[in-house]
Amino acid sequence: MQTSATLNITDNEPIVSITASDATADETAPTSTGKGTFTITRTGLSNTVINVSFTIQTGEGQAVLGTDYVLRRAGTSTDITNNIITLSSGQTSVVLEVIPIDDNLVESSETVMLTLQTGSNYNINANPAQTTATVTIADNENISVVASDATASETDPTGAGKGSFTIVRNGSSAGEITVNFTIATGNGHALRGTDYLLRLAGTADTLTTSSVTLADGVGSVVIEVIPVDDTLKENSKTVVMTLAPSEQYLINAAQTSATVTIADNETVGVTASLPNASETNPTTNGKGGLHLHPWQQHRHANGELHPCHRHRTSHPQ
Repeated sequence: MQTSATLNITDNEPIVSITASDATADETAPTSTGKGTFTITRTGLSNTVINVSFTIQTGEGQAVLGTDYVLRRAGTSTDITNNIITLSSGQTSVVLEVIPIDDNLVESSETVMLTLQTGSNYNINANPAQTTATVTIADNENISVVASDATASETDPTGAGKGSFTIVRNGSSAGEITVNFTIATGNGHALRGTDYLLRLAGTADTLTTSSVTLADGVGSVVIEVIPVDDTLKENSKTVVMTLAPSEQYLINAAQTSATVTIADNETVGVTASLPNASETNPTTNGKGGLHLHPWQQHRHANGELHPCHRHRTSHPQ
């Protein structure tokens, strides 16, 4: 006679998971293309209302809720402040938006990490990869440099022959900042002070330092490359400007350096040494002649370059 039996009860509580459906956010256009998103999904039973709890990681490298970003249920304008999101009966998923706060602080990228917590009427996914998700917020206060006029020439050096760099700060332009830069030296590079001068656009003052200040509210500055019109015959040379780091700003990784190329304007000269030629006695006193003056450089013992030229006489044979 059977006196006992076993009944297996299968739990039908929904399983809740989370993913970063858009894992990147930034302060540029924070309510549209700059926002990030989390998606919380339940599988299984969906005909009940569940309030899903989550925690937000804090500490070094983590964005601060209410200071660096706000959380918002997609399709609403209401911020989430209590770390709970509701899925109504029949609803299988909900999207949380990470809306960055566009400040004027210079910051490294920061993360928003959400971790699901167990609830009374749902279970969390057994896979740890689906219980925690991360959105990274990128700052938009950074500095970039471009060659706004990449060609310069010794011909008309203060006019059409000048080149230019433009240093731009992206994001907020609030506050005064000093941007540092370096100029490349060595083979093929123009020598500052010898081959060219740097000058702030709109001024007559030569820039002798390797920094430039952007005043409060100023978003960009133009630095002109003014070639020195010498008498040396030279190949084209480059001026390469590279932004240097500072605590005052971040550097745009895509635009850290720029190049202006300076073209020389010395050419070979030709003069007629015997300008009067005649068909009479063409091989003797009737012939003419040309002098070619190719410019060369002569380096003195102290290392300085000085111009010189040689004469080449050409007479018809």
